Amino acid sequence: MMLLLTGMVILLTSSFCHGQSNTPAESQADLQALASGNAMFQSFDHRFKGVQGGITLLERYAPGKIRMSRGQLVSYDQVNYDAFNDELLVLRDSQETMVTATMVRYFVLSVNGDTAHFVRLAGPEGKMGYFQKMINGSKVGFYKKYYRELQQPDYKGAYSQGRDYAEFIARHKYFIHQKGKKLIEFKNRKTFLENFPEHEEKLETFIKQEKTDFKDEADLRKLFLYLNEI
Repeated sequence: MMLLLTGMVILLTSSFCHGQSNTPAESQADLQALASGNAMFQSFDHRFKGVQGGITLLERYAPGKIRMSRGQLVSYDQVNYDAFNDELLVLRDSQETMVTATMVRYFVLSVNGDTAHFVRLAGPEGKMGYFQKMINGSKVGFYKKYYRELQQPDYKGAYSQGRDYAEFIARHKYFIHQKGKKLIEFKNRKTFLENFPEHEEKLETFIKQEKTDFKDEADLRKLFLYLNEI
């Protein structure tokens, strides 16, 4: 898998950092042109050696669909998500290219018969980004944010026993989305329940009966489905 970042990113990154998308320096055409094969993308193929792990969500590119901001739905054979830079990627003529984020409403990846639906939303601090929709909740949404942390080498010298390579660590966060409100991160039972004081008793009962594990994605899906029913 190709690493899509320059050596400067590594040199300027602190011991632990969160990937952030950068505004392309060059103007890019609307994705509308993708359907005719004339779309412009920002292409890059820079590699940094001595790094383990990858920045993309999928190890291999997969079929995907892109809903453009103007409404057109475009299918593409090889699509991926860059979780370090928070960018949508398309493989075109063996070249990894970054799709202009402002032209994307959402995209869907198809992997082994399953689909992952990503939408552009404003995060807790107001910054737009891609979040995976975990359920289709009519009242309360459940979203997942993938990202990568770059962990730098920790050796101190020639004879150090520390790690002599940099590594991308896969991370994720879970979010609650209520209509008219910003995304709110939750990490456990307490931070989840404090967002629903009006349903706390019913939710507490459900969590106890179902023995909900807040680290188990299937359990969280069931919890949010129940939340949308009460």
